[in-house]
Amino acid sequence: MKKQYFLPPQKSRPNWGDRIEAAGLVRREPVPGDRRGVRVVLTADGRQRYTAAIARHREVIEREFGRRLTAAQHRAVAVALWPWWNNADPADVPDAG
Repeated sequence: MKKQYFLPPQKSRPNWGDRIEAAGLVRREPVPGDRRGVRVVLTADGRQRYTAAIARHREVIEREFGRRLTAAQHRAVAVALWPWWNNADPADVPDAG
């Protein structure tokens, strides 16, 4: 299956960045060694809003999906996602027993 990413339509992407910067959620910084490069960094407010959004997202995932899985299915999902969460090779998954 092809990976899918959310991207706003190309014509609105510059405005999207400008809007979240104007809202004080990110700031732009130069990239060392690249005069044209720009790095987008979360501000303290942006980090706080991101953390709150992730917490809410987890609540919804647990409520909507968690209650539909058995304990064994929860373990299987955790084992399957472990390499992704830990940026590890799938062969390095610890024993789930």
